[in-house]
Amino acid sequence: MVFVEWLVAERLFGFERPRGFRDVLLANLFSSLLGIPLLWFLGLAPLLILGPLLPRADGGGMEIVRDALHFAQTMIWAGGTGSGTGLAGAAMLVPAFFVSLYAEYWLLRRLWPDLPPARLRKFVRVAHLCSYAIIAVCWLTALQARR
Repeated sequence: MVFVEWLVAERLFGFERPRGFRDVLLANLFSSLLGIPLLWFLGLAPLLILGPLLPRADGGGMEIVRDALHFAQTMIWAGGTGSGTGLAGAAMLVPAFFVSLYAEYWLLRRLWPDLPPARLRKFVRVAHLCSYAIIAVCWLTALQARR
């Protein structure tokens, strides 16, 4: 995704290659380091909090640790055993998009202070729409392939 966002930056701003690529890479690393723990917490917290209250198909209660680990595993690998957690992972793309959008804008604003904020917002928005469209297509393709 860094490559896609870098191409957008190069096209919109005409940056020389090392600067644009380096800064986009740093922004993506920053948003990943911030976003991944935040999104895992957002995805797992409801399961951990509500887990004991949710019934299981076999009539027993939810086994929190096992089910949380299953959720985490299948959220990444788009589908698992058909339990719908792959779709839950795909749904997490929406908050991931916004976390990444704001985190990368925040860092790039500091790395590129000479750019007008409106142009920078446009870049971050266009770059994310391009890269997340690719992510969504890959995720949906993986979900379809597992069925």
